[in-house]
Amino acid sequence: MPTYTLQIQIDPASLKTIYASNEKLTLVKQTDPSQAEVAWVAFAPFENNRVTWSEQYAVYAAQTELKAGASIEKLSTLS
Repeated sequence: MPTYTLQIQIDPASLKTIYASNEKLTLVKQTDPSQAEVAWVAFAPFENNRVTWSEQYAVYAAQTELKAGASIEKLSTLS
């Protein structure tokens, strides 16, 4: 299972603008260009940030239609 690390550096002036706008840094994953993107992590950033993750997959079942802004309620899980 591969592990990835993303280093993000933000200069102080930009960081001040982000906080003044009450914004967060959001990482988005897109698996297929024709499908919707999925925001999988959002956080208030610092000047130096490191995000580390491992590719791990699971199967889930839900009755929710996949569309932008939908909340998915998981019915079952198999890892």
